[in-house]
Amino acid sequence: MRYFIAILLISQCPQTGGAGLPKIPKLSDLVNPFQQYKLRDILGSLTALETPDIASDAVQPLPEHEYTDRLSSISDLNRAKRDLLFQGDIHLSFEHLSNIVREQLDHPREKRTAFRNSQYPSTIWKPHVPFELHSSLSAAARSSMLAAMAFWQKNTCVSFKKRTNEAVYLLMSGQEDGCWSTVGRDVSQKAQILNIGKGCEMFGITSHELAHALGLFHEQSRYDRNSYVDIVKARIAPKNFYDFAVVGMKNMDTYGEKYDIGSVMHYRPTEFSTDGGNTIIAKDTNMQNTMGQFRGPTFLDVAKINRHYECESLCKNKIRCANGGYQNPRNCNVCVCPTGYGGKDCSGLETSNPSTCTGILNAGDIQRKFTINIKPKTNVNGVRKCIYQIQAPPGKRIVIIVDSVIGNCVQGCYEEGVELKLYTDKTVTGARFCCKLKQPQTLISQGSTVSIMLVAGKAQAFVQLRYSTVDLPQNRSPTEKNVTHGSVNPLLLEKYQDDSVDSEAIRKEYLIKLESVNQEDFEALVRKEFSVENS
Repeated sequence: MRYFIAILLISQCPQTGGAGLPKIPKLSDLVNPFQQYKLRDILGSLTALETPDIASDAVQPLPEHEYTDRLSSISDLNRAKRDLLFQGDIHLSFEHLSNIVREQLDHPREKRTAFRNSQYPSTIWKPHVPFELHSSLSAAARSSMLAAMAFWQKNTCVSFKKRTNEAVYLLMSGQEDGCWSTVGRDVSQKAQILNIGKGCEMFGITSHELAHALGLFHEQSRYDRNSYVDIVKARIAPKNFYDFAVVGMKNMDTYGEKYDIGSVMHYRPTEFSTDGGNTIIAKDTNMQNTMGQFRGPTFLDVAKINRHYECESLCKNKIRCANGGYQNPRNCNVCVCPTGYGGKDCSGLETSNPSTCTGILNAGDIQRKFTINIKPKTNVNGVRKCIYQIQAPPGKRIVIIVDSVIGNCVQGCYEEGVELKLYTDKTVTGARFCCKLKQPQTLISQGSTVSIMLVAGKAQAFVQLRYSTVDLPQNRSPTEKNVTHGSVNPLLLEKYQDDSVDSEAIRKEYLIKLESVNQEDFEALVRKEFSVENS
């Protein structure tokens, strides 16, 4: 638990504020919108011109769900400050925005998401991140910020220390409404404000804002985003086109990591919508419910920060890691593994909770049914998860039909629900299901393995699926539309389908209601994993 030592010491210190800190300027004091309007108009016009025109009525119909989200999006929380923020929650200086616009006019075509310009490495925090916790933070915001720092410190080589006399530092405040941050370390700003106001206390939001401060832009800012998602401009007000701008190679770097629709840094599907409909549509429609999650940083979010801070240099003796894993900078003898994978070198399965809810399923020509049911329980010792893997013979692909699901229907399916990793690249987040299905959903893997992860807090999570092999060529490109969708070849799949399966009847048969469980329970369990009290 050495990762938590610095954070634990911080929690024992009184909250700082008043005489010990300078007066915190308001966001309106830091950003002059009139100075930036022209730049935003240019960036918005470029975005409108370069983004393929997808009409709202031309988008393939998606299943309609009755979402139970407690909040819609970060940009909605910041609605009153949209004129002052870039992409809904980023405080950019005039100079930084000017550089982004200038580079867009030059038209470079590179894939970037971590802030890396000509000033790098002065834009990263080394040897540690000095910070202050201002007394204006609510108790819930303060607890969530501590958990977010503990997460990033445990999973990367980045360290956080309470500020002594450093001139450039993070000032975590709750003085204003909304949640926003700067991007990376900026020596010109001195005290860089990270604001966590009322409604922003979820761990997925505080870890998102802290990721901005460490150097990450939004995932959909990448230059390759149009290969993975469609932007529905008809649902976006022209004044908000610039919030969908991409950022060029002179200001960002992806370090070769794949585009991750499930990234905690990705917009929600309805971001900046004028009518509540989707402004972002995944090209592989099975990935739509993966977008916009607030559970916390994904494997690839963490990997980019580790690359950005050159954490791999801490390990002198190199080891090999399977399935896209990499050497752990905090323990060079083991690997950091993608979700669903585990063991010293990531060749095994991630540890389940309970430990017995795991195994290997062998797929063949005969279709098999499989059911996982995590029943509701008021007394649990953390987030519960069952990890399974379906394996097919080499050269075969796997057809999976999801018959029914019980979960918590939220955008991004980041609470109770199931995730299926269908791509050959196991580092990216998989297709998630958490909402009531009207009919079974058919999916096809890219390769010969599929990881299944059923996740639950105190509430119930359930999935019933059928699986078998199919003779189809290996599909190597996740950018191909509906790469995991059953529409690849309906005639080939006809023998695997069963019209008599009733998704709603299965749901009713297995549904268990427990009145003492509420939506807040999952968030509390996620935060507890990285809380000071639990360390």
